[in-house]
Amino acid sequence: MVQAGEDVTYIDPWPENVEAIRKDGLRSPISAMSSRFYGQAARLHLTEAQQLAKEAPIDIAFVCMKSYDTAGPLP
Repeated sequence: MVQAGEDVTYIDPWPENVEAIRKDGLRSPISAMSSRFYGQAARLHLTEAQQLAKEAPIDIAFVCMKSYDTAGPLP
């Protein structure tokens, strides 16, 4: 999406991940299968996400997580 010129913001609850991405960037795990592209996206820790309220509204949001971060079945 960055390559297409869209504004992208990456929000992560793990401070270590945010710092690593700020330092080293974020790239696709399938980048070896195609031409590599390194774009810039805003990187925020979950506690910094409140600053987004001061910016233009978000048109689309993708919420992604690993399955073990989701709630289990209800009793």
